[in-house]
Amino acid sequence: MWVKLNPGIKGANLVAYLLGQFVTFVSLGVFIGFVTFILEDPNYYNLDKSEIGKDLGYIGFWAEGVTVIQGLYMGLVVDAFGRKIPIVLCFLVTGACFIAVPMCRSLYPSYLIIRCLISMGTMVFINIPLVPDYVQKESMGLATAYSQFTITCAFLFSSTGLYSIDRSISDQKYIYFSVGAFIFLVDLVSIVFIKDIITQIEPNEAKDSIAIDLVKDVPIWSPVKTPPNDIGWSNVFSSDSPIT
Repeated sequence: MWVKLNPGIKGANLVAYLLGQFVTFVSLGVFIGFVTFILEDPNYYNLDKSEIGKDLGYIGFWAEGVTVIQGLYMGLVVDAFGRKIPIVLCFLVTGACFIAVPMCRSLYPSYLIIRCLISMGTMVFINIPLVPDYVQKESMGLATAYSQFTITCAFLFSSTGLYSIDRSISDQKYIYFSVGAFIFLVDLVSIVFIKDIITQIEPNEAKDSIAIDLVKDVPIWSPVKTPPNDIGWSNVFSSDSPIT
């Protein structure tokens, strides 16, 4: 089954979106669960297992609070800069955060800042509506199915996949460096293949289309003449008119 795309959209644009969705939910999955291994590692953060739940809960609270504040102005940012620029920046920040995780050693403020930036970066991609830009209305259900399959694969990789890889390597930093490098690669793919429908419309074309719609859809007002024998509003409210 093939997804019907909107005019001007190619399959590579949709694949780039799904690839971006994959790394976004891999990032969320890593920082929800897998990150606890490096936080407990004596070579890195060396957190006490009895305290790590409390610390991660506190950090998660602040990270979610930051995304709530971000959501208040995210729509304005997308309206001002389009879709592509925020997406490219969010992948750039997310990849840098993955590389920074094994390079830091303190929970406060280093990991707290990283966690907040990860939440902000992933929420940017999740909240930008690329699917309606790319897919025709009758294929939205199929596109959603592909999207959910991609999310499932991302969570499987960020849990079972990374746990298996962690057993076969000597140092966890290679996982974070590799995932960060892959996110940078996806960022390059997004620069090339994420098509920004809003910003790629020429200003003159937008003005012309709006003018045509106004002329076509909004009729010119003309006074309506009341027939002589008809009862107009003036006659209704006249004292001489009978009330039945």
